[in-house]
Amino acid sequence: MSENKHYSLTNLVIIVVLSKIVFLALVYVCWKTLPFASGYFYANFHYIPQHGSFWSLLQTWDGQHYHFLAENNYLPSNMSSAFYPLYPLLIYWGSWVLGGESVAAGVIVSNISSLFGYILLFLTVQKIHDSKIAFASTILMLASPSAFYTNVMYSEGLFLLLVMLLFYALTHRVWSLLFLAAFLLPLSRPQGLLIAAPLGVYILITYEWRIKEAIIAKENLALLFLILGYAYYLFYMQMETGNFASGFAAQGYYGSGFSVSNLFKPYAWFIHNFIETDLHIHGFTNSALDRGFFMFYVLMLYPIWRYTRKSLFVYALVLGMVPALSGSMMSYMRYIYIIFPLFMALVMLSKNYWYYWLVLFIPMQTIFAVRHILNHWQG
Repeated sequence: MSENKHYSLTNLVIIVVLSKIVFLALVYVCWKTLPFASGYFYANFHYIPQHGSFWSLLQTWDGQHYHFLAENNYLPSNMSSAFYPLYPLLIYWGSWVLGGESVAAGVIVSNISSLFGYILLFLTVQKIHDSKIAFASTILMLASPSAFYTNVMYSEGLFLLLVMLLFYALTHRVWSLLFLAAFLLPLSRPQGLLIAAPLGVYILITYEWRIKEAIIAKENLALLFLILGYAYYLFYMQMETGNFASGFAAQGYYGSGFSVSNLFKPYAWFIHNFIETDLHIHGFTNSALDRGFFMFYVLMLYPIWRYTRKSLFVYALVLGMVPALSGSMMSYMRYIYIIFPLFMALVMLSKNYWYYWLVLFIPMQTIFAVRHILNHWQG
């Protein structure tokens, strides 16, 4: 009984909240003691004319784009149009409540979203397995090297919430939440539409059981809401910019090389990314770290297949492979964070020694977070 209490949701929430407070303290220390990478700031897109405030350390890199979109909306032929609209809209509404403080609103949206995302992750894994695996999986995800993005002006926290809302709704059979999550996911990040794959697998695997229970139409409707969400994204871009494809066109402003066509050229992708590229520790498109994280992910695919549900394996396969195979692996360390079945598999693979991963994860996250806060390239 005492062990079950130790792995309680209450304890998890306390740890998550404390970790976010510690992160803000780290930002404050960096602000007061360490130099900001001004060269990167002025060489790249920056919405605010200058840096120097505490809040500016929480909106580096992509945060600048979200800040711009929240206050200016989408404009034709603008590089910020590559980012999806749900997060900037939430920042806009939050800034209205906070009297125009867009950055504070963005940070609050990220932190509240990720807090509830972790809660839903715990409840989902608890339903599938038990409290210990749920607790340990969530802690590993919280401590993982790229988890700090859920504390800053990035959309990772919101995407985590929506993904976990969908899987929570599936496992607990809450249809209204399932449809809401399915509709909003394609509005949050380009990977949102990829949820169709694990959702489709879930529907196929449970088809016979759902026929007996006469509830087949409800899960199928989730796929419809996913499509409707993406259609609304295209409609929104058409209304705001005059071109429904302006988001795709804006990808050309970036050096990531992301293209769906790359998925059909795996040999050329491998040669370019692993043979011909002159690797550096952590460059924009030639990062050895990004490739190392990809190799770790590939090695974990078998444990994910073995220890988790098949729909979760498909989620991990699609959400991990598509961002890698469709481009130059730019920012891959950030993309791998959202693959929550990986952390479930790590726990079940490591058994009672799962917490040893914290010895590796926490120092890595601290180093990566400091780099990001000071505006050095991290992902």
